[in-house]
Amino acid sequence: MTDAPATRLVERSRQAARAEVARTGVALFLTRGFDATTMDDVAAAAGVSRRTLFRYFGSKEEVALGHLGGLGDELAAAVRAQPADVDVWVALVTAFEQTLPGALATDDGAARALAQLVETTASLRAAHAEKHRRWTDALTPAVAERLGDAPDAELAARAVVGTVLACLEAATHAWLCTDDDRDVHALALAALAAVRSTV
Repeated sequence: MTDAPATRLVERSRQAARAEVARTGVALFLTRGFDATTMDDVAAAAGVSRRTLFRYFGSKEEVALGHLGGLGDELAAAVRAQPADVDVWVALVTAFEQTLPGALATDDGAARALAQLVETTASLRAAHAEKHRRWTDALTPAVAERLGDAPDAELAARAVVGTVLACLEAATHAWLCTDDDRDVHALALAALAAVRSTV
């Protein structure tokens, strides 16, 4: 019989080690450049073997963006946790408000540097787009459930999820490319409110 507490402890230790390797890798990417940094460089800096590194991450893109990997399922769970009488849009926005801050860098400078790296690196942009596709696939059924028997519930759910993700992209662009002094979370909420007020 499996010792559940021991198993959970091992998993938490693994997750902590994975997060530490990722932080080391991101620091290297920001210092040396993404393309100039190899997986061997990351392994050496993190003090782990190449084999161990590849057990944690399959690519450099995963090192940089792995913290976003499980967010789709977390967001879907947060949507499902909202009371049944909560509007679909509000439930979805609330899920993002509850989930995203804990997944992103708490240091605004580090978060901005990583976002800028993604914006300027083609392979990271592609990997980030793939993360968003996975979020959409995870979130669409959760949103569709709230629409019940409404016509085209699946289509409407995917459209709403896509709109929210587009608002996040718009907020990130404004954060990186304009003189607006609001943080990315405030900009995201402003974008979401602006879209909601027009529909």
